[in-house]
Amino acid sequence: QSRSSAASDVYKRQIETSTQPLRVILDPRLSLLLAELNDGARYQVFSDGYPTVVYHCVPDVDIASLNLLESVSVVYVPPPKHGVPEELPESRDANRPGLYVTPTAVVEDLQKNYNVQHLMVEGGPVTAMNFLQSGIVDRAIIVRAPIEFQQPVPSGMSEATLQAAGLELVGSRASGVDTID
Repeated sequence: QSRSSAASDVYKRQIETSTQPLRVILDPRLSLLLAELNDGARYQVFSDGYPTVVYHCVPDVDIASLNLLESVSVVYVPPPKHGVPEELPESRDANRPGLYVTPTAVVEDLQKNYNVQHLMVEGGPVTAMNFLQSGIVDRAIIVRAPIEFQQPVPSGMSEATLQAAGLELVGSRASGVDTID
């Protein structure tokens, strides 16, 4: 066996035996799980056996019909009574009206039922704005890539948004073609 192959085997064993973090998916409409059920889509995140929690806002879903592994939990959180804030890009999209998972409800449930003390959030503009506007973010790392989408969704995020969330820009640096703030 070559040296690099032996090192690769050790690395694979370390990954396979290490504790994986709890994955949390915010899927307000359960679109990922319903795509698996109705369209035959397959997502590794639901079939690899690692602990995963899916938060949603669909009040009358039959969880048993989703045929999930024991490692996947599905948690209902009621949508906020006040609707989607105007600042969120989603509120301007007529095809995806008003349903989103409240970050504070997710964080409270994670603390209470899963003993989560630290949370790293990765997501698009709606998720980022939801968390920033909830006032529960203590650090943000914003990666900007020089990519143009055919149908861009503006983030609505500005320096004023970060300041309103109690954050301040402490620096920027290039990372390849990306900019990290």
